[in-house]
Amino acid sequence: MSLGNNGEVSAPLILVVDDDEDTREVCAMTLRLAGFRTEEAGNGAVACERAFVLEPDAILLDHSMPVMDGREAARRLRADTRTHNAALVMMTGFNAATVKGREVRADGLGDAYLSKPCGADEVVASLRASLLSRAGGAAAAATAPKQQTS
Repeated sequence: MSLGNNGEVSAPLILVVDDDEDTREVCAMTLRLAGFRTEEAGNGAVACERAFVLEPDAILLDHSMPVMDGREAARRLRADTRTHNAALVMMTGFNAATVKGREVRADGLGDAYLSKPCGADEVVASLRASLLSRAGGAAAAATAPKQQTS
């Protein structure tokens, strides 16, 4: 959840990133119907530019795209203080049972990984779970006692 300009809590903002326009639009529409706010980008470079300005709560990111692939975009998003806390759900056409599918998942950049084609319920559930996980982790970090260094 984000705070709006008037201080009210607003629905989480999801940046939907996919080079396939139809996939991107269907995902964005599905998420809006589920109560999320959405923005879109067609490749990893544009996703980084938009994310650094928008600071979305979560990013639904395709792995294989032109200009900048999802893996490189994820590295940059995780490295930047404006986006490192955003939940990151990676989508890939590589099945988890394949060597490439295991490689994609082994990088540990995503909070969750979906194999395409993925259903609307799976996308929504994955994003909700990732947002909750990130929120819980941030809350735990904020309330954990600070260690003193000598």
